[in-house]
Amino acid sequence: MIGSLKLTISSLKLTIDTLRQTINSQNATIASLQKSMDRLNCAYDKVVKERDDLNGRLNRSKK
Repeated sequence: MIGSLKLTISSLKLTIDTLRQTINSQNATIASLQKSMDRLNCAYDKVVKERDDLNGRLNRSKK
């Protein structure tokens, strides 16, 4: 009986360690994806500003 409980505890500890590693890995992935999103948002903002500037120039040249 005690031996069985020790095996169960050992198995649960291994499961907990595996879950911790998985969580750490997912957190690293999330951080990497967040950095990518930030870069893409910055690039998008620059393109929108450039488009707006070009539209402004076009409108001024039509007058």
